[in-house]
Amino acid sequence: MVGAGLTPGPAPAPGTGSAPGTGLAPGLADTTGPTLSSITLANTSLTLDEATIVTFTFSEAVDDFDARDIDLSDANGTLGQLSSTDGGITWTAVFTPTANVNAASNVIRMEMTGVSDAAGNAGVGQASSDNYTIDTRSAHPLGGLDKSKDTDRDNIVDVVEDDAPGIAGSLNAVGDGNGDGIADSTQSAVTSTRFILSPTAESNPGNAPYTPVTLVACSKGGKIDPDSSVRITSLVQKDSPLNLSQEMQMPIGLTSFRVLLARGHSETFSLYVDPTLGINGYWRKDGHGVWVNLASDPYGGKMELEGDRLRLDFSIADGGEYDADGKADGVITAPGGVAKMPLSIVGQGSDVGQFESWF
Repeated sequence: MVGAGLTPGPAPAPGTGSAPGTGLAPGLADTTGPTLSSITLANTSLTLDEATIVTFTFSEAVDDFDARDIDLSDANGTLGQLSSTDGGITWTAVFTPTANVNAASNVIRMEMTGVSDAAGNAGVGQASSDNYTIDTRSAHPLGGLDKSKDTDRDNIVDVVEDDAPGIAGSLNAVGDGNGDGIADSTQSAVTSTRFILSPTAESNPGNAPYTPVTLVACSKGGKIDPDSSVRITSLVQKDSPLNLSQEMQMPIGLTSFRVLLARGHSETFSLYVDPTLGINGYWRKDGHGVWVNLASDPYGGKMELEGDRLRLDFSIADGGEYDADGKADGVITAPGGVAKMPLSIVGQGSDVGQFESWF
């Protein structure tokens, strides 16, 4: 192999030969550094906390390979212990994504400078895995994930809440959907998640993108009393009602939540949504089947732009007209519509929908 830049050496002693995995003829010194042929993931479409096997394949056996050689800065996850079953040519590890939901780019990179072969030659070159996606659609709200990672017990796992975008100008860039400077995943009266941007997200989500949603209970302008005992136990997305009037648009369907509080008490809520949804209220049906906007002055509510988020403030009484179970039992359940209604007809009964009306 003179043409490869290698110099013939003395004949090998009896019983000796080429080093395993080098491909060198007997008697030739190994002066070529190993390269990384590929980084591959067994599954490139993942959900948060869904593990997959990553395989690192080298041009020859390496023996100084460990996690310090791997660049996970754009991988948004953790890598388990590396192991090899073929003498060091291929290595595998378990990779678990923990962040960067729906990001355009997620890759694992590696440079070979810290790796060497059996002859002591330093590795050369670098390689990257193919881009892979991290999705929460099947992990919403829990999707089989470890419930021990739901610190505030709201049925939204911490990794989802910790990925929530913050409010422009607030202290935290992520993980703080109501801009109070405290991680949502640690507050029982604040819940952040992502809804599918579709009125049929539950039955037919398709490939619609996500939009952030944050719910605050015991709210005063979107912030909570730190001593509050109110607890959100769920925040889920439901399909828009059937036979909904065309004039009423629910871009994310129904926002359904469940809250524990003192029996018979009334509670104030704030719901943060993207203002580009174009909605103008938080709508609930009253006892007569009429849609009313609880986030409006006649019902003691309001809408306010806070940073780059729209905040809907409204109140619901335990056992009252807008509590879905109608019982003063210390539980408020409310499937409401973050919806858009033409202002020209708000305050009038609907004469275009057979089944719907609003005020």
